[in-house]
Amino acid sequence: MNVPPMDNSAMDGLRGARGGPERSRPRLAVAQKILAGAVGAQLAPGTAARIFTGAPIPPGADAVVMQEDCTAEGDKIVVKKTPKPGEWIRRVGSDIRTGDTILPAGIRLRPQETGLAASIGIGVASGPAARAPGPVLHRRRAGDARRPAAAGAHLQLQPLYT
Repeated sequence: MNVPPMDNSAMDGLRGARGGPERSRPRLAVAQKILAGAVGAQLAPGTAARIFTGAPIPPGADAVVMQEDCTAEGDKIVVKKTPKPGEWIRRVGSDIRTGDTILPAGIRLRPQETGLAASIGIGVASGPAARAPGPVLHRRRAGDARRPAAAGAHLQLQPLYT
């Protein structure tokens, strides 16, 4: 499994489609809003998508512009700083590639390891309330590693009474 499973935005921002006349400060109509977990539509030339951290990069986009590098002018946005291709995009497999060993056999699982396992859909069994591994993740969605890691950290910090 690749992590992230799709190209996604590394920060909140906007992305316009390439095409049309290249200008140093392009004015683009915001045609869609792409939340994390949602999938955007193809961007038409002269349009932009408001994109949130973790949201899949829509077809036709090749970079994300930080919202701080844009201004609003009526119903359009003006890009004050043209991004480099690939800027603020986390590429498929940039953290973990299919076939990589992520946790070697036999290690003691700490909160960070349980979070890593959860990020690729692997449940971690511990104690009498153990549960089965989670469902296979959709290829366009990222796993939630925060809850298992936080729960493990909480348990690790609890005092032991005899």
